[in-house]
Amino acid sequence: MLAAYKAYIRLLSRKLIPGVADKSFWKERDDAFIDLVYAIARATSFSQDKKEIEELAYSPSGWANDQDTIRRLHGLLIEIFENRRPIPVTNFINPAVFNPFPPAPANGAKEL
Repeated sequence: MLAAYKAYIRLLSRKLIPGVADKSFWKERDDAFIDLVYAIARATSFSQDKKEIEELAYSPSGWANDQDTIRRLHGLLIEIFENRRPIPVTNFINPAVFNPFPPAPANGAKEL
């Protein structure tokens, strides 16, 4: 796995010469990335074929969970904007605690 990582980092740090970089350079970089992901999958005992990874059949479960959450939140936000879902509002601050005025007079007390 370390060799695949070093090869990929080496390709990422390679300077591109304008007009010289061709499709083979990008193909080599993509292949190195696929080799790295495949090495990580093998090291973590995740059975995945290189071809599946290359065709983007592989996605980490965290990424899929994040995408599902984003889709759900997007749908809820659209419902709010289209006025099909209310926004519940709750007062979290007790007004008596932060009241700048003095307390009301007790019964029988004389007001000025």
